[in-house]
Amino acid sequence: MTSPDQHRPANLKWIRIGGVLAIIALLLMTRPFNNHVGAGDDLFLITTAGVIAVLMIVDVVLRRNGLRREPTPPRSDDHRLPQRTTE
Repeated sequence: MTSPDQHRPANLKWIRIGGVLAIIALLLMTRPFNNHVGAGDDLFLITTAGVIAVLMIVDVVLRRNGLRREPTPPRSDDHRLPQRTTE
């Protein structure tokens, strides 16, 4: 079992690219580009894309204001990481 501080931080650039791609994919599934009949489907897709966009904007604002830490890559001399031992 490992603690969260022993895990490698995620690359924020790729997370943000994935969020934008998810928003684009959700919006492409709405009525003008699809053949479904009900408006409930569009409402769900647009709401989900909006929630993802709001979460991404909140994350950027919090990091810019210093209320959330930017993940730092682990140092090579970090002794908290599990070391491989040969016995």
